[in-house]
Amino acid sequence: MKGEINKKLLEVVEDHNGNHKEEISLKNKIWKLAAYALVFTVLLRFANSILLGMTSGLGTLCGQAYGARRYHMLGIYLEQSWIILIITSTILSPIFIFATPILKALGQDELIAEVAGSIALWFIPVISYRLVAKCTYRHKART
Repeated sequence: MKGEINKKLLEVVEDHNGNHKEEISLKNKIWKLAAYALVFTVLLRFANSILLGMTSGLGTLCGQAYGARRYHMLGIYLEQSWIILIITSTILSPIFIFATPILKALGQDELIAEVAGSIALWFIPVISYRLVAKCTYRHKART
């Protein structure tokens, strides 16, 4: 479906009767935008869904510790969740590292897959930052 939409966008650009140089520039921008959207909507959301599902368990554990008045356990749970989520994000990082061959195997256009592969590398630190920030935010909400 997304590949068809990208091809339709390129047909619109190719049908444009403007300057050839502007047409190529617009086409490149559309390819980059499509690649960014692909990485953001498919790869990043896939990784976030796994990591946020694991983070929601932290809220349950912290709630139980708070209800049992075992306040010292809140920090321990936070540290344990950081370790587990960093290991999980390390396990998920090959999805971003090998995004180009994965997207090509899924039938994505060659050029979009190439650009998405280079963009996906920039999202690896985003995963780690978001999970640590999310855990810390959930922990602070409980204390």
